Amino acid sequence: MARGWHMLITPHDPIGLLRNAQHVRFTLQKYLEHILTCDYGGTIVKDLSFWDTRSLCAMLTSHPTANAVIQCTGEVARNLINLLQACIDNGHISAGSKQRLVRTLIKLSKASQMVPRALLLNDVYFHTEPFAYGGFGDVHRGVWNEQEVAVKIVKVKKLKTIQQLAAEAAHEAVTHRHLEHLNITPFYGVFYEDNSQAVCLVSALMRSNLQDFLHAKGDYVDCIRLALDVAQGLEYLHQENIVHSDLKSMNVLVSANERAFLADFGIAKSVDTGTYKQTTELNGTLYWMAPELFTENESSSAHATKASDIFAFGLVCYEMFSGLTPFDGVVSIGFPPSYRGKRPPFPGDGTPAEARGLHPYIWEHIEECWAQDPNDRPSAEQAVQFYLGELDPRAPPDSRNVDVFNSPALIPTPENIAWSFMVW
Repeated sequence: MARGWHMLITPHDPIGLLRNAQHVRFTLQKYLEHILTCDYGGTIVKDLSFWDTRSLCAMLTSHPTANAVIQCTGEVARNLINLLQACIDNGHISAGSKQRLVRTLIKLSKASQMVPRALLLNDVYFHTEPFAYGGFGDVHRGVWNEQEVAVKIVKVKKLKTIQQLAAEAAHEAVTHRHLEHLNITPFYGVFYEDNSQAVCLVSALMRSNLQDFLHAKGDYVDCIRLALDVAQGLEYLHQENIVHSDLKSMNVLVSANERAFLADFGIAKSVDTGTYKQTTELNGTLYWMAPELFTENESSSAHATKASDIFAFGLVCYEMFSGLTPFDGVVSIGFPPSYRGKRPPFPGDGTPAEARGLHPYIWEHIEECWAQDPNDRPSAEQAVQFYLGELDPRAPPDSRNVDVFNSPALIPTPENIAWSFMVW
């Protein structure tokens, strides 16, 4: 019966239906109030949600239709963004279908400069002075939901226009929201300041970034476990068909329990859309970028790939084991030294390399990660296996406590339970 009702209100033109979303929603709202009070109401709602999600996934397999969806604007785009988020949160989909929905949601959110309402937060308080700075925004300590959080404030002055601010913030927020892994920084949502042209991205508060952590700890750091943390986070991203695109020690955070978490997904991309345009804006991350991302033809572009992430991972490992910054003191304009085939040398005396366990075979693996030919680099999965193999079997198990971050669950209310079929 649920399927018959659903098909009855679904026209052959899905984009046209989106334009009439408000009318459909108000009509079904009257039925919803009765359905949720019936003994069988929950089953009907689940059935409708299942068929909505299935129909949406089928629709997005068509490239023309998917492209038309991404081009939606205004209220139609807003409704579809919330629909996509509801379908993802409600489940009933395979891993492949979820990736398709998330990929579409990221593209539509950036194009329309909107985020799902499920990501919007209230009552976020933060200190006026930042404790960390970045190219995309300054980070402040704050409080939300009775817990300490990190609040990254993205302001117009950091970008070209208000529209670009909204687009980039939406991209990072939606990308980060759908990443769930022990080595990915937990993300809570978006907060808009009153009377301000600022967007606040709220995530878990960590101890420091990896670079500062290494400097503070001195010579004796368990770099093998930290490298394994980073590799496992990267493996998860690549399994989700996402490339980080900006991996470096400053974008790896370390928790109070000394576990490493990937962070800063401002330019993370789906594997099929990770295009770089060569500009001077890349200079902040120049030395961590793979050589294939650069070309002497200024009008051309390059694609960020899983292999380019691995190149950056090799340099992060170099930072961890050597205590040195890649190409420190080297002046390079437009192209990193790696573009010409140069790499950091093996760290000599006066560095913490020996104390941190930089053995010849680990150095060999680092060199494999930053191979000039992307095809010669290991995968993230192989990097995980390598560092698992480097753990001393005689050493005690990982004594670091598991970090517990309080994140509000999706509360099943009539509004968010029914949202998926209310739009359709």
